[in-house]
Amino acid sequence: MTGLLDVMPTILQLAGVDVLPQNAEGRPLLDSNGRKTKDTADWSYSGAVTIDPRMVSIQNRDHKLIWEFPTGNKWLFDLRNDPDEQRNLASGALAAVEEKMTRVLSDRTRRLNAEPSLLRRGAEVDSKALERLRSLGYIN
Repeated sequence: MTGLLDVMPTILQLAGVDVLPQNAEGRPLLDSNGRKTKDTADWSYSGAVTIDPRMVSIQNRDHKLIWEFPTGNKWLFDLRNDPDEQRNLASGALAAVEEKMTRVLSDRTRRLNAEPSLLRRGAEVDSKALERLRSLGYIN
């Protein structure tokens, strides 16, 4: 799978930067000849996973797990057989898949929370922007 994390490494590669930042999670989408690379990423993530997470998700080609905080509610979907995500399989027949995805997502969240973050630097944000972020549920 390809995600937004892959944009920065791809742009750096196109700009001729040979060494990626140490904590970069993405990967270049082109090889050294400018051709598309084979799609090999195992997981794709979404959601706010630092500061005050509300919902996060992890998915691969076959499954998607959505995890809501602080309730702990989970939704697990079989993307091949249920691409519209209508049948929640959490706490059911796919317990091993759910356990693995939960572990990977927990490890990633823990790792990101340990890294320095722009969100923790206290950037100046005007009151209008803060209210908009609050209305969207990004902050309390």
